[in-house]
Amino acid sequence: MSQKRLTVFTPAYNREKLLKRLYDSLVNQTCKDFVWLIVDDGSTDNTRELIKNLKALNEIEIEYIYRENGGKMRAHNDGVKNTKTPFFLCVDSDDYLVSDAVETLLKVADKYNLEKESGLAGIISHKVRISFFRESNLKRELREVHFTICILTGLREKLRLCF
Repeated sequence: MSQKRLTVFTPAYNREKLLKRLYDSLVNQTCKDFVWLIVDDGSTDNTRELIKNLKALNEIEIEYIYRENGGKMRAHNDGVKNTKTPFFLCVDSDDYLVSDAVETLLKVADKYNLEKESGLAGIISHKVRISFFRESNLKRELREVHFTICILTGLREKLRLCF
């Protein structure tokens, strides 16, 4: 496969029942310029078999790493160490992405020429309130969403830019 620009990283531990929803959201991305990297932190359920079956569908590029259980932070460290793309986005196994998330992230990266930057590091989280209507009963709901987008720049320096 061609060199992708974004790694969508997911740490997992016994997440067999949750990963399919995230997978479906990745398959439905308007931009496929990413690889999905799953670091399995010693799952004892069928996470490994699920990922093997999803890889066989060949709908998106998937990299899978199994490691002995060492905790989420070690899984994150392995994810960063094994990232080959200029940009890095962490999405937990119980989350999913809207269909234009990858496209939007890469447009922002292009707009600010982030791929050429080096020495950038920082973490910024953003909390927003979203108002929407449920189709089933047309009831208006407000939800608070908290998200962090991480971009890995300067792979040699292993620095993260998050916005």
